[in-house]
Amino acid sequence: MTYWQLWAKTAVDDRWHALPYHLLDVTAAAEILWSRLPSNSRALPLHIFGEPAAARICVFLAASHDVGKANRYFQAKADCQYERLRQLGFDLPPRGTDDSPRHGQATGAYLKPWLMERWKWSQPVAETVALAVGGHHGSFFPDTKRTSLGVDCPPWCDMGLALLDTLSELLEVEISPEPKPLNPFLGWLAGFVSVADWLGSHESMTIWQTGERRLADYLQEARSRARTLLDQLHWQVPPATTMLTISGLLPTGSTHNSLQQLAAEIAPNFSLAIVEAPTGEGKTEAAFALAEPARSAGAGIYFALPTMATANGLYDRVEAYLRKATGNDDLEARLLHSQAWLFRENAETAQNPGKEGKEQAAQAQDWFAGAKRGLLAPFGVGTIDQALIAALRAKHGFVRLFALAGKTVVIDEVHAYDVYMADLMDVLLGWLRALDCRVILLSATLPKARRKALLRAWGAQGELSESEYPSITWVTEEGKLHSRGFNVPPRKPLALELIATGEEEHWAQGAARILQMVRTKGGLGALVLNTVRNAQNAYDWLRCQGLDGIHLDLFHARFTAQDRGAVEKQVLDRYGRNGARTEPAILVATQVVEQSLDLDFDHMVSALAPIDLLIQRAGRLHRHRRWEDGTLREDHGRDERADPVLQVLSPSCDAGGLPDIQDPVYSHDVLMRTLQRLRLNAEIIRPSDVADAIEAVYGEAERAGALCAWEQKIEELELKTARKTQQQRRQAERATIGAVDDDDNLIVEEPLDVDENDERQGSQLSARTRLEDRPSITVALLREAAGRLVTVHGAEPASLRDATFACLRVSPPYPLWESLLALEPLPAWTRKGSLSHARPLVLAQGRTQVLDYEICYDARRGLSWRKSNGDV
Repeated sequence: MTYWQLWAKTAVDDRWHALPYHLLDVTAAAEILWSRLPSNSRALPLHIFGEPAAARICVFLAASHDVGKANRYFQAKADCQYERLRQLGFDLPPRGTDDSPRHGQATGAYLKPWLMERWKWSQPVAETVALAVGGHHGSFFPDTKRTSLGVDCPPWCDMGLALLDTLSELLEVEISPEPKPLNPFLGWLAGFVSVADWLGSHESMTIWQTGERRLADYLQEARSRARTLLDQLHWQVPPATTMLTISGLLPTGSTHNSLQQLAAEIAPNFSLAIVEAPTGEGKTEAAFALAEPARSAGAGIYFALPTMATANGLYDRVEAYLRKATGNDDLEARLLHSQAWLFRENAETAQNPGKEGKEQAAQAQDWFAGAKRGLLAPFGVGTIDQALIAALRAKHGFVRLFALAGKTVVIDEVHAYDVYMADLMDVLLGWLRALDCRVILLSATLPKARRKALLRAWGAQGELSESEYPSITWVTEEGKLHSRGFNVPPRKPLALELIATGEEEHWAQGAARILQMVRTKGGLGALVLNTVRNAQNAYDWLRCQGLDGIHLDLFHARFTAQDRGAVEKQVLDRYGRNGARTEPAILVATQVVEQSLDLDFDHMVSALAPIDLLIQRAGRLHRHRRWEDGTLREDHGRDERADPVLQVLSPSCDAGGLPDIQDPVYSHDVLMRTLQRLRLNAEIIRPSDVADAIEAVYGEAERAGALCAWEQKIEELELKTARKTQQQRRQAERATIGAVDDDDNLIVEEPLDVDENDERQGSQLSARTRLEDRPSITVALLREAAGRLVTVHGAEPASLRDATFACLRVSPPYPLWESLLALEPLPAWTRKGSLSHARPLVLAQGRTQVLDYEICYDARRGLSWRKSNGDV
């Protein structure tokens, strides 16, 4: 009885692949994977072990990942192998044993004593490294007694150790010192081992080899297959090229500004950079300049945006920069968010690599399309959520840590995240620093307290005495902290004008005001409201008016994926930089327009929002220089339009003369402070006015001149917000992995028990990168046609792609959510990933009744619901 007789993989036709050969498949995949990682991505193990030892040690540990399959419980799992092994004399448990341990635990039970005996590692280090290797199926499992793992008696107790000795000799691995720093290495190693296992388990790597043969010969053949596989997957080392000059980063004919010049000067020596500048100053190009030295040396880049819409909007710009920088006109950056795969050709399925055996199923054309694989691609543009999952106790979250290692990570709109997401980001920043990443944070409106928190999360030493606005604050590779301001061209003054709404619904007042402005002055107007319901109400009201040739659009997040893509394109075509502007138009929108979309309005009315978001919205007013008639100026001359005014809808006052804030989205104390600031000073003339306004609302300075009643009201609201903040902080603490430098709380000692694919509200198994005040649910909109169900777009619901195009995520009132949750997904969806939790909602002529709610959908106004008595 020897390890040559043990199986690692089986097929339905009784074929089997011997365990030693599968270990060598993964060995070969790990070797080729290592060779195609940029030097930045393997900087951590190279720093710890040096070269060539680092490659041999990491490949050996990856090769040992399935040694634990040499245990009696695993070998009894396959019916087709059970009798063969029994006849050979193996002692196997009865068939149908349900409590068999995971083979990753058995791997740890073999590897831990081997590391202690052969390499003389201490028990804690050997145990945690063994846990990291054994966790390659997504979670770490605590060390258990060998008696419960089926490896405690002959021949099992000897075969695993013999396999490890064989691998060590074959790979010529020498005794290694213990890895320090330990925690970041454990995260990196767990990711490396998992990815090597995915590659080594690919169907093209498994040739169903049995029978004893010379392992060195088999390894040579496996290396050739692994090399071919990675070639077919287009997994290559990002090319090292000549660094683009600052002028080369800009569109033809453009000249760099002070921000971009400063970014280019800082770029050769920084680890973290925080760029604070007004909207429209070219922060994206500054990020390109900061990223360019590492990119030209072969490092990857990930651009993280707050929303899918902003990621979609930036994608083409990033891809154009990368193609120019690398000289590769065929280079494709990956678009990474939950719906990105919908926009790929021929991508009906994307397998979950965490499920054993799925690799041999039908695969998507693009191996990187799987949700857990996307960040492995060298260049990506997507949502911040894709990176934040790395900070959660999520299954295979460590794969994202490994994928981000050594990359330049650009996080845009860093002010746009609530306390929960900010705490997740702080944890992530510590890990990115330890994994040799460069991080670039972009913001137009960042409070000083948040800047300090970000620098603290990075581990920056010292404090800034003061920093200017606009500025770049950066930490050098040696850990020194610097900040420098820069000049921006003078801008037209921006006025923020409060509009008293009285008893009238504020959305109605806003709709009437924007209509009046566009009627009398022409041009393009925007009405920005804080909820979809209010935006739909305003849109409906405007449609009933005599618009006299004024075009009307509605843009929010409650459209199906297919319709939202069409609406987004229409909005950019009409209101974007190069929009036709042939007729007056009004866009009614929610917060989807306030970030990273290159829109340019002549007039704007906004619901009350926190001061930083009002400034963001105002950044879409007169964004580009134009002639008086709205035509784009090509000579960089002054904008000829009248000075911009953002009209802000002020809430009505209660009996005591205090604003009666009912907004369901934002913290009421922040809205009160914003109102207070707008009453005292409602003009942005110099860049420093932006910083002053932000600090007046978020800072600690005394709010001189405020009325006593206002202060008392604000204090009451602050207490309410503080309770919510504390609750979010506790939730973030429970959800995240420990800090990277917390030696008492190593990553492998925490259960990775949350799943990013679990959408159930309140589920303890759900990996949440965002908190929701109301429970949400994904619905797929269907209708009947000729006696069968189709999507609202007329496609087959059995198609993953077509059904997902008909999906949207909503947060309805609790009774309606509960009724929608009770709907059963279609049987064809139960094994289709993103659809497995979607509830089918069947509409007749665009509407249906659920409880006493009428639910309606059309492609112009999106999804809405209303009680039969008229209440929403």
